[in-house]
Amino acid sequence: VFAGDRVFEFDAKTRGASYLEIHEKGGGIYYTVSQTQSASEDRLLDLLLARIKDMMSCGTTLLECKSGYGLDLETETKMLTVIERAKQLSPMDLVITFLGAHAVPTGMSAEEGVESVIEMMKKFKNNPNLNIEFVDVFCEKGVYDVKQSEHILNAGKELLNALPAFHGEELNHLGSAEMGARVKARSVSHLEFIGEEGIKALSSHEIVAIVCPTTLYLLKLQSPPVRKMIDNNVIIAVGSDFNPNAMFCPTTLYLLKLQSPPVRKMIDNNVIIAVGSDFNPNAMCYSLPMAMNLSCGLTLNESLTATTINAAFALNRWQTHGSLEVGKVGDVVVIDAPDWRHIVYEFGNTGKLIKHVIKSGNLIK
Repeated sequence: VFAGDRVFEFDAKTRGASYLEIHEKGGGIYYTVSQTQSASEDRLLDLLLARIKDMMSCGTTLLECKSGYGLDLETETKMLTVIERAKQLSPMDLVITFLGAHAVPTGMSAEEGVESVIEMMKKFKNNPNLNIEFVDVFCEKGVYDVKQSEHILNAGKELLNALPAFHGEELNHLGSAEMGARVKARSVSHLEFIGEEGIKALSSHEIVAIVCPTTLYLLKLQSPPVRKMIDNNVIIAVGSDFNPNAMFCPTTLYLLKLQSPPVRKMIDNNVIIAVGSDFNPNAMCYSLPMAMNLSCGLTLNESLTATTINAAFALNRWQTHGSLEVGKVGDVVVIDAPDWRHIVYEFGNTGKLIKHVIKSGNLIK
């Protein structure tokens, strides 16, 4: 949920500006915060419903929606209310995540930001109209450190009974994956700079590693050690990372020039891997098939698993979504191709390839 775009930042990145340089100059998240704060609730709802429609046309039937571009009680409440309204108006199944700790609010220290986020959660606890399932925090150098992030996530568990699921090890190695084990997180996203101990922590505690190829593409980061995580039995999921800094570009990893996370290493160490589109103002990718194609070295079978049952597990929906089984929700994507692998192979032809989308037994496309 957000207003505005950041096409001007994409232009700046092509001229050599880094994500953190833009962030420190008041761009990035802060620019989208200003746009979202000034937008009406109805305007945000219209934008969200349009995005949901586009994502459904690409075959997505279960979607995590986050706040995080408010950073104050009024705007964060507005964003969460918009998601609740969208749940009533759209056939898409939506999972709500509170990301009030997306950045330190202007004029505050990080410690003051922590207290501000906790105060918001105290207010949300007494709001019967908000059904927050996950609490997220951007655990990163210059934002919230590991100790501060741990404090926020534990408060979310206590105040909202919400599962921790956070941004970690994206731009620097901080040891946040190990912290994820301490707070019993459901997932950690990005993980480009995860270390050996972090992989072990994810594997031993069945924490989903959500890799976001869109972020890696956009920020030009290194790839996460996906193969090592898989070999270590880490659960992998893939995210689109849809956000306003790269609305229509394939992956955040590519666009932000980040390294890929060590996905193969994580798989080798039994880490659960999920792939996410990571749709946000920094990576506006509507297409999960595109994220699958650029999913950090996963095989096609692994990429399919990471975007279906593993992604459902990351959202605490594996018992009802993520696979075609008796008793589960009837979500089906019908493709016009001789082989299912064309979903990934023809990632630039989604509009023609995806013939029908069935949501809860109803034909949507």
